[in-house]
Amino acid sequence: MKKAYLYFAPLALCALAMTGCDDTTDGGVMQVNPQQPEFTPADITVTTASPVTSDGSINLADAALVSAVSYTVSAELPEDAVVSFEMQVSGSEDFAGAITIPMERVGETDTYGVDAQLWDNAFRSLLGKAPFERTNYVRFAGYINVGSQRSRIGTPDTWYCPTKVNVTPVDLGIQVEDAYYLVGTVNGWDLATAVKFSHSDKNVYDDPVFTLCIDITAEAVQAGWWWKIVPESSFAAGSWEGLFGTEKDGDTALSGNLFEDGNSGCLNRAGQQLFTIDMLNCTYSVTNAVPMLWTPGNSNDWTPETSGTLTTSDFTNYNGFLHLNGEWLMTPAANWDNKYTLGTAPGTLIYNGDNNLPVPAEGDALYWVEVNLGSLTYSTTAITKVGMIGGFNDWAGDLEMTPSADLLTWTADLDLAADTELKVRFNGDWAINLGAPATNLVFNAGNIAVAAGSYAVTLNLTTHPYTLTFTAK
Repeated sequence: MKKAYLYFAPLALCALAMTGCDDTTDGGVMQVNPQQPEFTPADITVTTASPVTSDGSINLADAALVSAVSYTVSAELPEDAVVSFEMQVSGSEDFAGAITIPMERVGETDTYGVDAQLWDNAFRSLLGKAPFERTNYVRFAGYINVGSQRSRIGTPDTWYCPTKVNVTPVDLGIQVEDAYYLVGTVNGWDLATAVKFSHSDKNVYDDPVFTLCIDITAEAVQAGWWWKIVPESSFAAGSWEGLFGTEKDGDTALSGNLFEDGNSGCLNRAGQQLFTIDMLNCTYSVTNAVPMLWTPGNSNDWTPETSGTLTTSDFTNYNGFLHLNGEWLMTPAANWDNKYTLGTAPGTLIYNGDNNLPVPAEGDALYWVEVNLGSLTYSTTAITKVGMIGGFNDWAGDLEMTPSADLLTWTADLDLAADTELKVRFNGDWAINLGAPATNLVFNAGNIAVAAGSYAVTLNLTTHPYTLTFTAK
């Protein structure tokens, strides 16, 4: 490979400083070293090296060092200068949240690779612990190194070989099954009728949390309320092997670790309880089931009793409409005894933490809010339009409604030439909609029947139940 010189500004300045201090005896003509040309991105050619090729497949368990890029240079490098690289990896094409990984030279070649363990760590930080193939986006930065001095080739925005690759992480040997069940006092220890835990529609490795609301009577507590966790494989086989339980028999702790082929736990708290299991980390917790969440904040003078509420049908997933114009919180009762606050990352919650939930990026607006107390996460969707759609307009558009000052009451005039059915939807699509009955509107429910006539229609989102009122004109 061709070698020569690379110009580094600091080195050149030092050379000029030294020659500038010399006495001259040659008619005042100062000796100046010729300036070397600056090394540019055009002076190096970088290509991906197998197995890091476009849409290629990589199993991080196959090699300790994964070859990634090779290079050639067309300009001269200074003596003792070496080229090096770093790799950025992300789970998205825009490289949001990218992680930078150092690279190593592969032997005496002009190829650089990535330590498979470092890549695997980055994979799990970005995409979770799922043991199956996921898309990674990678790109590379080049450097020239002379001694302890390192210079980026090009600018901080100079990247080589942006590539999409399919990566399988190292299998940690942790198996999360598609479903889990509770057996014990809840069903008379009948394995065939074990009670199934609820789960989101996400992959179980992305969301390994399962929840179940149980009602425990005081009499049952006195007699001993016993439990074990049944994985789907054991349930399907009708086998008592492989069930999860506590380390010691009769453990009454409300949280702890789960052990495969473990002993039976024994709860001693009556009332509605939320049983939560995390089968990736093999932990469990039992908390009082919360029938409703209150949302004190800036928009309601931080008063839990008069704040908007979020409701649930499974004591895990909560939703509702809120007017937010500043910081806010969630409380499991209409008081300040306990609260859900901002977790360690945006969109996460922690119980009785120190930080309020921030106003969403859209600012002062009406929001559809969804909360999962099993995974302690929440999301907000800004509502920009509310409308009615139905047979009266051939289900082809929205009769837009007008909001009140607090965005919780919406009105419109409706003229119906014939009996019809309709629904209320938000933002002009079906992702968020309310249906029958009109006196107790339900998310994503059926159509609302309305007789022919002229009406002043009012949508009330101030309290539950939400209602749609038709007042004849």
